[in-house]
Amino acid sequence: MKGTVVSSWMESCRKLFGDQVVNSALEHYRLSSDHIFTPIEDVADDVALGLVDMIGNSVGKNHQEIWGLMGEENIKTFSRIYPGFFRHEGAYQFLKSMNDVHIIVMRRFKGAVPPLLDLQPISSRETLFIYRSKRGMGDYLVGLLKGVSNYFKEDIKTEVLSKSAGEIHLKLTFEKDIQYTKHFRLNQLLSLGILKRSSQKIALLNTVLIGALGFVLFDDPAKSAILAISTCAISLVSSYVISRPAKLIASELQSLADRTFSENVELHSKDENEKLMEVINSLKAVVQKDFIEFNAIVDEMYTFNNSLSGIASTMQSTSNDITDVLDEVAVAATTQAEDTENVVSVLNQSIGNITRISDESQKNKAEIENAVSSIENSFLNVKNTAAQINQVLDKFGKIKDNSNELQNNAANITEIVSIVSGIAKQINLLALNASIEAARAGEAGRGFTVVAEEVRKLSEETNNAVGEININLTNFVSSVGEVVVGIDTQYTILETENTSLMEAVATSNHSNDNLKGVSGLMIQTSLDLKKEADHISSLFDSIQNLAAIAEENSASTEEASSNVAIYVDQISELTKQISVFDSMIKAFQDDLKKYKI
Repeated sequence: MKGTVVSSWMESCRKLFGDQVVNSALEHYRLSSDHIFTPIEDVADDVALGLVDMIGNSVGKNHQEIWGLMGEENIKTFSRIYPGFFRHEGAYQFLKSMNDVHIIVMRRFKGAVPPLLDLQPISSRETLFIYRSKRGMGDYLVGLLKGVSNYFKEDIKTEVLSKSAGEIHLKLTFEKDIQYTKHFRLNQLLSLGILKRSSQKIALLNTVLIGALGFVLFDDPAKSAILAISTCAISLVSSYVISRPAKLIASELQSLADRTFSENVELHSKDENEKLMEVINSLKAVVQKDFIEFNAIVDEMYTFNNSLSGIASTMQSTSNDITDVLDEVAVAATTQAEDTENVVSVLNQSIGNITRISDESQKNKAEIENAVSSIENSFLNVKNTAAQINQVLDKFGKIKDNSNELQNNAANITEIVSIVSGIAKQINLLALNASIEAARAGEAGRGFTVVAEEVRKLSEETNNAVGEININLTNFVSSVGEVVVGIDTQYTILETENTSLMEAVATSNHSNDNLKGVSGLMIQTSLDLKKEADHISSLFDSIQNLAAIAEENSASTEEASSNVAIYVDQISELTKQISVFDSMIKAFQDDLKKYKI
């Protein structure tokens, strides 16, 4: 089935049921919603018929209802698309011309198989309508007839006479006369069923009349017969001679039927034949003028169509270039939008971190100030401790001196103990000598012996005590020496550490001053960071707006690319339509060439 009919069906369905139902049916058959059915496009019958049936099912119409409605609406659609086919006085003339239209379609579009329509008038208002189609589609035919009746505002009564798979016979009754019939009874009578020329009929009529008159005037039948025969011969000859202009006119009419309008024929007969020839020549002149205009229009259309084809080709090439550029722009815009989105995301995270750090810095400001104050207090405490350590060191120096003096005194005591030990030894010797002398004295020296013994014992005890004292004193001196050495060592260490502590105090003082400066800078930096965070936040809003604009640009570019792609498809379709139109122009030119002007 050719695309012209399917296109009209889809247009009718869109008008009746809306675009959504039609688009859904087209998509079911893998056709785009904006698909254009060209006149030369071959659409499979199952697709063409299936589209309408599917649309009918979608709107709750059965096969008979949807095709009846489709036929009725399609007459309106055809009248908008092909208004020239509807320029008729009535419905009968329109239906009568449809078979010729279908024949033209078959000739112009190879492969087209439209139905054949045959109208045979059987009375002034009745006609036999024969519909032949391999596709059947009787319900569609009923809808078409109803649409024709509504369009021409005529009541058409339809009666089904017979119906088969590929042929339907209907009797149509119109409310207006469909033809004018005039019967010439005398002409029919004189034809005798075999005479076809008017000259023969005139000769026959003259023969009968003159023969009858001869029988009335003459008593001799032979004379009457001779008169009748002579009249017939003379009538035939005279009719033949007189009717030669009519033959020429008939020949000219046949030339017109053969589409020959090139030569004017002048006829001089001083009768109605001359007038008829003038009418024929006038008709030729009008037709020649019209056909010259037709040829000029067709040539202009052909030239214009070629120019339009060139423009369409240029537009298609340019559109393809634009499509490529837009594709690149779309990719760049998409990349830019993604990069901007990434920047926004990173910047947003950075702003969050900066804001958090700034907030934490603001929160830590008091803690930093407290820490600085604590460090200052600690520094003062360390400084006081260093001063106290200096005092301790001074006292420790005195203890060191006292320890050395104690060590010296212990050494002196040791010497005294040594002296006492020597004295005890001498006393022991004296006691021994006294004992010896007392022994020599005998009885007189016995008392002295006892004293000497006691002195000796005392000397021994003194010597023992001195020994113990000496041992203890030696240990004491040794311990005092160790203490003195330890005190001296610790004093040295304490003195060194005190020096280090003083240096640390000095360094701590400098560091404390630096820390105050750093803490002040940190606080100021925190405030500056807060301001910068606010500025960056404002910048972030701007970048976010840029990201939204970039995303919108990307979407707009993609939409523009899609629109251009549709535009390119439309241009391609336009190129096809121009090609179809070119074929139609050439076919029209071929039709015009059949007329000899």
